[in-house]
Amino acid sequence: MARTSSAIWMALALVAALSSAAMATDQSQYQSLVKKYAASPSSLHPGKTACLCSGDIHVGWLQQGPTNAQGQIIVQCGLPTFDASGNNTGLSFCTDFITIAR
Repeated sequence: MARTSSAIWMALALVAALSSAAMATDQSQYQSLVKKYAASPSSLHPGKTACLCSGDIHVGWLQQGPTNAQGQIIVQCGLPTFDASGNNTGLSFCTDFITIAR
């Protein structure tokens, strides 16, 4: 009896997992990828993906920007700024950039 109950619960859990994955929208999948590879908007720490600003050739990391009026997350290249002691004091941003493969 215990094995039958366990099998039923496992089957129900599998159905629930598959149905929630199927309900993921293109937008939610995109937002999930942004959150996975880009640093959060308030973070001064590097994200997982490096980027290179096209205009002035500075290297930074992908940074989540603000959400626009359509609810889309804006992704920017965050360039760290440092004080004379080498401490990170903030970020400047460029929107014309390429990502650098790891």
